[in-house]
Amino acid sequence: MGSTANSLPNDTEWTVSKNFSTTVAFRIADGIDLYVPLLLSISGIVCNILVVMVMHSKYFRHNSTSFYMMVNAIVDTSSLALVLPAHWLYVNFPGLFVKTPQSHVMCKFFNFFGWGTSDLGILLTVAMTTERAIAVTLPLRVNSLCTKRRAKIGVAVVTVIVTVKDLHFLMTSVMVSRGEAEYLCEVSTENPFYSLFWTTLWPWIHNAFLLASFVIISVSNVIIIKHVNRSNRTKFVKNLCGQKIHGNTARLQSRGRQLSVMLVMDSFTIVVFTLPYSVIVTVMSSGHGTDDSDVDKLMYAVAFYLLYVNRCANFYLYCLSGSRFRDVLKQILCCCCCCCCCRRSVFGGRGSGSLWASYSHTSPPLSPSGLPTSMSKISVAVCMNPSGPD
Repeated sequence: MGSTANSLPNDTEWTVSKNFSTTVAFRIADGIDLYVPLLLSISGIVCNILVVMVMHSKYFRHNSTSFYMMVNAIVDTSSLALVLPAHWLYVNFPGLFVKTPQSHVMCKFFNFFGWGTSDLGILLTVAMTTERAIAVTLPLRVNSLCTKRRAKIGVAVVTVIVTVKDLHFLMTSVMVSRGEAEYLCEVSTENPFYSLFWTTLWPWIHNAFLLASFVIISVSNVIIIKHVNRSNRTKFVKNLCGQKIHGNTARLQSRGRQLSVMLVMDSFTIVVFTLPYSVIVTVMSSGHGTDDSDVDKLMYAVAFYLLYVNRCANFYLYCLSGSRFRDVLKQILCCCCCCCCCRRSVFGGRGSGSLWASYSHTSPPLSPSGLPTSMSKISVAVCMNPSGPD
């Protein structure tokens, strides 16, 4: 009796501690579901639009790697604008969604589009890193091998691969039963053959896809980093010996190095932010868990939103690693500010739009301070003649 009486407080203390920890986990997951999607959607859409504008500028638009980056930003924007807001509405206001035959059609689109854009982003990174590795390995043939036309073909090929891989979501996706609060859509496993495929075969297919992609990305990054370091050493030795590099050659080499560094950082983050969700999906599809619904909810929320953090992070990585990206971005923002000032000074002026179009296509040179040299002239012209030329 004595030993039993002594054990009761310990059991009670363990139970209270467990309940408290699960309550904290639930509250953290609930807070993440409420605030993080809105922040990611708004900031990610704005940042990816800026990436598209920069990659479409005169300095970047003719480069095949820039084309891949622009397409990747468009894919990320579409996912942040369509899939993530629907997920946010469901996890926070589940009463807005009623399970009907039409809701199953909605889930077929959301599951296919969500998985498809995620896989497409990975394959675009694979294509970018592979192309960049070829460019730094064979610099004399880069103009013939790494063209914008080949990049367009590459985008079409990886889109077909992703469509074939994720096509089954269009046939099996349904809305979850009431009470499932972690996600809006799931796959129906009523068919025994598809149930076997989903629980046994699909995790292997998806993980093999990710493993192959990550291996190619890693090998390409090693090649890129090796050649970038070699190029930097060569440049240092030539400067030390007083040898000057031709202007056009120096600009091309600088552009290639910056694109390579931007791409290495992009590919590194996609591995870090994609892997946790893949592990969670594999564990959940196999029927294993932590035997704690609140902890499972928290783990799923963190892993799920890391996917979308990756869709927002490219802009900041490009700003951090690419000085030319920052310079072009500064031009765009300064020009937008000038256009806004013009519209505020003369409401409905018809010249601001044409001025912006002319400025964006001319891409004036930068001064040593990093600001456009013709910005002051443009500002004076706007203020002197806001209605445009006669």
